[in-house]
Amino acid sequence: MQRIFSLKILIITAGLICFIGLMMITNIAANVELLMGAAEKEGEPDEYNDYPTGLLPLSKEVLALKDNVLKELKKYGKEQYIYLYLAVIEQESHGKCEDVFQCSESLGKPPNSISKEESIKQGVKYLSGMLDKAKVTSPTDIEHIKIALQAYNFGGGFIDFAAKYLQKDNFQAVVDKYAKEKSNGVKNKPPRDEQLGTWKYGDQHYTDHVLRYYYNDETGADKDVEIKGIELSKRMQWLFPAGVPTTASVMEQYLTSVTVPTCDTQGKIKYVSVRCHRKLAGMIKVCFEEMAKMKFPVQYSGCYVWRTMRGSNSQSHHSYGVAIDINASANAQHTHGNKSSPYYITKKVVNIWKSHGFYWGGDWDEASLDPMHFTYTNH
Repeated sequence: MQRIFSLKILIITAGLICFIGLMMITNIAANVELLMGAAEKEGEPDEYNDYPTGLLPLSKEVLALKDNVLKELKKYGKEQYIYLYLAVIEQESHGKCEDVFQCSESLGKPPNSISKEESIKQGVKYLSGMLDKAKVTSPTDIEHIKIALQAYNFGGGFIDFAAKYLQKDNFQAVVDKYAKEKSNGVKNKPPRDEQLGTWKYGDQHYTDHVLRYYYNDETGADKDVEIKGIELSKRMQWLFPAGVPTTASVMEQYLTSVTVPTCDTQGKIKYVSVRCHRKLAGMIKVCFEEMAKMKFPVQYSGCYVWRTMRGSNSQSHHSYGVAIDINASANAQHTHGNKSSPYYITKKVVNIWKSHGFYWGGDWDEASLDPMHFTYTNH
């Protein structure tokens, strides 16, 4: 009897051990899965997978704040800068907390201790002061906007510091110098050094972090009638009133990035970033929007790239951000395009671009035929 009882105890004990072991394995597996998921989420650009190098879109949470921010901007006469302020919110909070501008500390209060309404009032007031102090002249005055943005992160003292040292060094060098002084030479440890910069003071990449979200319609929204109405022979002068750039570095000041929708053969929309001349950005965006609206499938093939024309020493007009290629594989140069392909460029698509002042390479003579190519300068 005692032996049977002992056997029962042994069986029960063994069962408990197996059960506990199974639970431990399950928990470990769950934790591993959770950790892997967290790591994957941390490494992924989330919904921004389509924007590895260009402009990132504003989130729906931030766009929902637009009217409230505009209301405050009117107090300072800064309505035209609305998308800059929204870009700051995107960088600071993605619009997902109460202190959307992350500006409670500028009021002498603890972090995240003010309401959304208070944050918008203070954030607009503080950034407006930085724009004024940095002498920003317009939404396209990126040189001074960068100073104002970095001052939003570092404090207003940076503007005086920049005025003193920008005559000798480039912008990033001045930012790093200021951060080094303010940190007393204390460095960030990995991974913060890659995220925020070498020195343990603020975000030394703040301007880049904000400007990746900044697209202002004024950078490219010259009226359609103006763009179409300029004589072809005068377009380069209009694009480059100070003279046509001769180097890629000079060209940089005329460029911007615009996020545009593209449609695949299944009708699914994907957004891509197009780097182009800032005066044409608005109309290029409209053309892509109209193609997407008609469900025309687009494979974006490129716009700005500093290079010479193939087989020539002359500069390609892709170098000036005024020429754009789409659906290259089905509309190759020196062909009339592959009519059996869903990516074949139709008359409806051509008419979209022409209606907004662009020329089509498919209209050129046989020696120059280029049906993938749309250009504002017919080059």
